[in-house]
Amino acid sequence: MLETIRKGYWQADNSTRKELAQLHAELIKKHGAGCSTFVCDNGKLREMIAALLENQPAAQEYRLHLSRVRNASVSGPRPAKGMKLKKQECSRPELNQLLKENITALAVIGGIILFIVLSVIAGTRKGTGKS
Repeated sequence: MLETIRKGYWQADNSTRKELAQLHAELIKKHGAGCSTFVCDNGKLREMIAALLENQPAAQEYRLHLSRVRNASVSGPRPAKGMKLKKQECSRPELNQLLKENITALAVIGGIILFIVLSVIAGTRKGTGKS
């Protein structure tokens, strides 16, 4: 809502602007800044919110909370909690054996199906050529 006000899409009155800025600052103070690109990477919006806050200490506190999140150093990797996945082999020896024993039959069936498909295609082409 504050961004729509800043961009001029919503002509809210001054008390609504201040109320929204105050609510935004309180939520950041209570829950921390989520720092989406709409807030933390939007300098114009941050400055507008700080300017709308009623008193200077509130604006400074708002800026401080955002700067802590934006300038936070990334610590090393956190230890993972939970279960460690184990690799499972999904092999079916009986299926592999069945395929090995019947490979010739499968090849013959595949050849017959291919022959039928090619015959149908050739017959269709001959039929259209005689018209």
